[in-house]
Amino acid sequence: MWILLDMDGTLTPSGRAMARSLDGDFRKILREHRDCGSRIAVVSGATLSRMRSRLVGWWGAGVVDMWASSNGSEVWADGADEPQSRVAVGEIWGEGGVERVQTTCAELHEAFKAANPTFRYTGPFVETRTALVNWSPIGRGATLDDRAVFQEADTLHGIRGEWLPKLRTALDGTSTAVSLGGKTSFDIFPAAHGKDQILSWATGDAWYIADAIGPDGNDWPLARRLGSQVLATRAPVDTLRLLRDVIPRTSPVKL
Repeated sequence: MWILLDMDGTLTPSGRAMARSLDGDFRKILREHRDCGSRIAVVSGATLSRMRSRLVGWWGAGVVDMWASSNGSEVWADGADEPQSRVAVGEIWGEGGVERVQTTCAELHEAFKAANPTFRYTGPFVETRTALVNWSPIGRGATLDDRAVFQEADTLHGIRGEWLPKLRTALDGTSTAVSLGGKTSFDIFPAAHGKDQILSWATGDAWYIADAIGPDGNDWPLARRLGSQVLATRAPVDTLRLLRDVIPRTSPVKL
């Protein structure tokens, strides 16, 4: 049986490393699941380097079996020197397609800033990863305080929900999918390359814990595939509870 875990909002607070107070508890419960025969994978839209910076000390430590970065377009065995699989956006969209996505995000970003002048903006704003482009309206260099201000406004007023259809409309006619990314950004990726591509590697029975499992979230492609084996979490402490009390340590459930 596989246990698949989202990272931001599931194992770690958005944009931050895992709390030291929870690290030992996560290691313990995941070891218990692995001792009962389960295999563990972290599936994130982030790059591997960013995953390793958030899950400090996990890489190569045997906490998990697999790391799936950039929506699972890069799949790494724990501690490996090279990925087992890698698919880049340039191979799928072509260089012209990648440039169109980047340009579209940059143009919408200027419109976003004009419509929301009170936020502090700290670039870079458009980041191309292995198999997705990420647009962060407040910028990937935003401080934790700036991120908190944006997240609060987004929760209260649905700011990203307002701009999501605009981004989708601007990219209409291309082979792209667009979702909310983490708590402050948007993910744009090839339509057939959502997080569900990890199922090519994590075969058989599987559970998935994630925070953005609705149709607009970047966890949706995988959540839709796994159905009743998906558990929604609100925060890392909630994820711990689900791992302890809900996911079985024995007798895996058949999909």
